[in-house]
Amino acid sequence: MVNVMLVDDSASFRMAAEQFVTEVCGLNIIGQADSGEAAVEMALRLRPQVILMDLAMGGINGIEAGRRIKAADERIKVVILTLNNGREYRELAQSLALDGFVSKTDFTTVICAVIDAL
Repeated sequence: MVNVMLVDDSASFRMAAEQFVTEVCGLNIIGQADSGEAAVEMALRLRPQVILMDLAMGGINGIEAGRRIKAADERIKVVILTLNNGREYRELAQSLALDGFVSKTDFTTVICAVIDAL
């Protein structure tokens, strides 16, 4: 079973995402964070296999948090989730060797396949 960490400043999104990925994708949620700073600390302590992380949060954003996590442990896969599906963010995530970029509007239709492909 894949161990996953959820990072989003919206508690309601984290709750819905947790329910979906555990029930539909068969994943194990081992931690949740509501900020980029908390995500970095928690990821380095829990060492999840995959992090599903919101792009836009207060403090450091998901891309910067993902960069810091990958710099510390490149084995952790980081998938950015966003409502802002702009090309510049997608290209930035790719340039930093993050592992995926998923629009929240497509979350339920693609996230299981995206994680399986990692």
